[in-house]
Amino acid sequence: MEDNLSDEFSELVQGQAELWNLTVGFQKSMSLRCALDLGIPDAINNYGQPMTLSQIQSALSLPSAKKPHLHRLLPLLTHIGFLFEQGAGVRTEAIYGLTTMSLLVLKNGASTMFPLACFNLDFIIVKPSLHLSEWFK
Repeated sequence: MEDNLSDEFSELVQGQAELWNLTVGFQKSMSLRCALDLGIPDAINNYGQPMTLSQIQSALSLPSAKKPHLHRLLPLLTHIGFLFEQGAGVRTEAIYGLTTMSLLVLKNGASTMFPLACFNLDFIIVKPSLHLSEWFK
């Protein structure tokens, strides 16, 4: 009996985790779109080596009031594998560098996927999915 309850609880927790992943999973692609719009991969590439948060803030043309909020986006981009982060410590600022994925969306890259990525994440493409249930009704 206890094993059945334990199994049911595990299944419930697994189901909740999957549901959360689906309902907030869009944030991954929207974070990617934001990085492309801001030019983060190109800024790091143009610098020639990984950059600290403050260096990225300086390299981007952002309003001064918005720059402090960039620290929320970079860990998300790291989590999805778009950037890598290393060296964060008590006395050292983390540096962010390009991964294979981010190299694929450099605007002037030899085999860039930048236009395709921007197209697939454009509101014109995403909007119809928001109305899929209306179509069925």
